[in-house]
Parts: sequence; C-alpha cells; structure tokens
Amino acid sequence: MKSKLLIIFFLTVSVLSIQSCKKDNSNAQISLTGRWDATNATIEVFENNVSKQKLNQTASIGDFYLIFEGNNVQLYTNSQLEEEGSYTYDQTSKVLTIKYGVNDSETLQLSKVTTTSFSLIQEDSVTNGTVTTKTVSEVAFKKQ
Repeated sequence: MKSKLLIIFFLTVSVLSIQSCKKDNSNAQISLTGRWDATNATIEVFENNVSKQKLNQTASIGDFYLIFEGNNVQLYTNSQLEEEGSYTYDQTSKVLTIKYGVNDSETLQLSKVTTTSFSLIQEDSVTNGTVTTKTVSEVAFKKQ
C-alpha cells in the first residue's frame, strides 16, 4: 500500500512539473504570410456615439482575400486582383500598415490574432456641424 501511494505521489509531482515547464506562447510571433480569406464583415454606424445602423455580412471563400508574401500584399475580390502594395506589421501594437504606390496608405488595427485567424478593424469619423458620424468596420479573416 505504501509503495502505491509513493507511485501516485511521484506521478502527480511529475505531471505538475511538466505542466509548469510548458512554454508560454502568448507572445509568439504571428506570421501573416499566406492567403487569408474573409469570413465575416460587420459595419456599424454611430451618430454622436449612438448606434444608428449595424450590418453583418458572411463571406464565402474567394469573395475577398489577402495574400501576404515577403513584405508584399495583394487584395483580391471575387478572385480578381484589385490592389497590391507593400506592408508592415507591428507585432506589439498589432498595427498593419499597407502602402499602395507613393502617397496612398492605410493603417489598420488587428485584433483576435492567432496563427489561423485575425480581424481587421477600421474606424472613420466625419463631423458635419454638430453631428459626428463614426463608422466602425471589422472584417474577420481565416488562413487558408
């Protein structure tokens, strides 16, 4: 009986030791390289911080996708190349900057970033007199 208790004790200690030695991958570098298809898009419009309209659209494979290769990115709609340019991605702030040509670029915030999915978030605001209209867009992508 005593030997069974010792075996159980040592097995428990071994399992706990192995569990505590696992590496924390929460800060692992995420590569954007490859094809990422949009799966869902949400657009919400606010007037003076009050939600006025929210649209949700599901996408099929090939409807809209991005291909990241090296520091280049290509944007496709319905399997047709729409735009291409270069990009930078800051892992810490999760900011993606895409540059098209000389003076045309956009900065996008990534969220929910994993090795197989991420969401792009973009906010735009316009003030006309006393009314501020803000549009928040979120597009979810899945790696193919």
